[in-house]
Amino acid sequence: MSGIRRDFDRLLVSQSLHTTATPVPAETFLVPYDENPHFVGREQLLKDIREKLLEVVPQKYNHRVALYGLGGVGKTQTALAYAYAHKSDYDAIYWITGVNQASLLSGYQDIAKRAGLVKWTAEISPSDVAKNVLSWLRGQENWLLVIDNVDDISAVDGYLPDRAVGKHTLITTRNTNYYEIPAEGMEIGVLDSNDAERLLLIRSNYSSKADQEKVQAEAAEIVNKLGYLALAIEQAATYIREISKDIFKFLPSYQADRKKHHARVPRGNWRYSEGVATTWHLSFQQVEQNNCGASELLRLISFLNPDGILVEFLEVGKDGLPVGLRDVIDDTDLLFEALSELERFSLIRREDESGEIRITIHRLVQCVIKDEMNEDQYSAMTRSAISLCDRAFPERWEKEMRLLCRKYQEQVVVTLSEIQNAKSLDLLRVLTRVATFLHDDGKYKQAAELRQQVIDLSTALNGPEHPDTLRAMGQLAETYRMHRRWGDALVLHEKVAEIAKKIYGEDHQDTWSAMGDLAATYRSVGRRQEAVQMQEKVLDARLKALGEDHPETIRAMGNLGATYRNQRRLKDALKLQERVLQTRLKTLGDEHPDTLSAMVNIAVTYRYAGDQDRAAQLEEKVVKIRTASLGIEHPYTLDVMGNLAGTYSSQKRWDDALQLQETVLQMREKVMGEEHPETVWTMAKLAETYRHKGRIDEAVALQEKVLEIRRRQLGDTHPETLTVMRSLAENYSRQKRWGDAARLQGEIVEARQRLDTN
Repeated sequence: MSGIRRDFDRLLVSQSLHTTATPVPAETFLVPYDENPHFVGREQLLKDIREKLLEVVPQKYNHRVALYGLGGVGKTQTALAYAYAHKSDYDAIYWITGVNQASLLSGYQDIAKRAGLVKWTAEISPSDVAKNVLSWLRGQENWLLVIDNVDDISAVDGYLPDRAVGKHTLITTRNTNYYEIPAEGMEIGVLDSNDAERLLLIRSNYSSKADQEKVQAEAAEIVNKLGYLALAIEQAATYIREISKDIFKFLPSYQADRKKHHARVPRGNWRYSEGVATTWHLSFQQVEQNNCGASELLRLISFLNPDGILVEFLEVGKDGLPVGLRDVIDDTDLLFEALSELERFSLIRREDESGEIRITIHRLVQCVIKDEMNEDQYSAMTRSAISLCDRAFPERWEKEMRLLCRKYQEQVVVTLSEIQNAKSLDLLRVLTRVATFLHDDGKYKQAAELRQQVIDLSTALNGPEHPDTLRAMGQLAETYRMHRRWGDALVLHEKVAEIAKKIYGEDHQDTWSAMGDLAATYRSVGRRQEAVQMQEKVLDARLKALGEDHPETIRAMGNLGATYRNQRRLKDALKLQERVLQTRLKTLGDEHPDTLSAMVNIAVTYRYAGDQDRAAQLEEKVVKIRTASLGIEHPYTLDVMGNLAGTYSSQKRWDDALQLQETVLQMREKVMGEEHPETVWTMAKLAETYRHKGRIDEAVALQEKVLEIRRRQLGDTHPETLTVMRSLAENYSRQKRWGDAARLQGEIVEARQRLDTN
């Protein structure tokens, strides 16, 4: 009966469209494109689309779904994949283009002709044809209509089919306001990393079998650089397939001329008739016509952190922006109107996380926006981004301000790190401030990257031997030292000391500062005698020139005291360290970072001298203050917690030591990673405590892990490797694993023989 009904409806519509219609064979799969054999991934998404089209939920636009997302992300390909995947689930599938109303009406005319509803005629208006097709669809039972590229929602107003069970409409659009279509929305995101790599290798026809791991790694780097965007990957594949013939030549070419690559049109793929730049250019133009403030905001956003720009950050730093942008950000209504305009074209996304609004933007959108700016626009917006960061990032970070700095750090670090070729004192100032905070907050890797940027910029602005450049080099060396990059720290400290002697002379205070820093690094790398000799000279010079109570003299005393302790000259160490602590307490108070450092240093010396109670008392105080001010994950906090655990171990307070060490290990693994030297050292100490508690199996498991890492990082003959081998062999014996114990003891003998031979 259903087939008879469809024929009858077709005849009625045919008569309403043209009285002389001649029946023609009906086509039921009106999709103008072949199936894409290279479509990868999206399996779950296709299932979700099917479920969304089938579901019946109250107060929803059931059976009508809008796939929305950034241009080039793969909306059309996904709709096409759905149509072919479910070809057998529908009696008919129709595909029309909704880029404007003219193309939409033309699509309905094509359905009318090819579905056998009407013979071609110019006598009936396109609008009437469309309405009659919609009327005919209302009588059909099971169909899918795809309306592709509905970026102007007004184009489909009045021309959407009814919604009912079995009658599905799938729409693709860049407009995030899908509810105005109206339809239920499903966002199409970028490809996941594995699918992106697969697409690149398939479409580039890269079949090299040699160095497959290197090829895979290069593909991973390329798709990451392209932000996993399908269109950009197609462009890259075209270049590799047709031009370079070598996957390893893409990134150098891309980095040399990014704009040229973004303009390239992928060949051999009807799905992409335009390049990335062209795909988004019309959206940029439309934004500029509709809302000038939005276009300026978009230019600013192209310089900021793409993974999440806090609206609060923009508001705090707005006084650093030019008047027009400042006015937009200062007025909530204007700001949200501008953001809504950008969202209409999926150029940005807004996310509300616990009341904090974040803006995200695809990295390639940022690149294309920058590439379209003229030189004056680019320079002006670079200055605006620098000034925004300068105004927003706090000058100081005591107590609650530290939390604000942590909140804003990714906002400024990403922005400042990406700024190229800008040479300004404003940039130098804010880079120095942010790098100093990162160092003080224990984020040494990021601090080192920014401090290198400071050196490069200061060298360009001031010259390689300028005091500011020299100061920046010393700061980077100190960051290296705190990050346990001893070799890098030593090289840089030696260079700073050499330059300081050259430009200041040997008796200048800045030269003595450089010598003191170098001596501290000598101590860290085990060159203790050189450290002592140099530090004694520095202290003597400080006393003569500055007096006993000067901060630089006190600093020199502290450094020398630490080296005396390492030499086990404990009385000499305590004499200096007690003087340092007394002065710090008097001049700075008991919660100042320098006072806390003095407490930590003297506490370790007290423990070495056998005064465990006094050491524990000081370390407990420092742990409490640092946890409150810096947080439990800060390296300074973890350092003193580890020290306190060592003191508890000396007091045979194994339970207290165990609790601390487990916490420190958990935090170090989280913050520094499992193989960081401090993490491995904490594992080894925790294993010792497990042994004292009789938990031999847990001790062995940790020591085996420590041994594997130390062998890989330090080699079989390194003293730290041999230490853990001896301890592990003893624990194997406690477990009565005599064979394992003997094997390990034999390896220790062999390692010592190799050392003796060398």
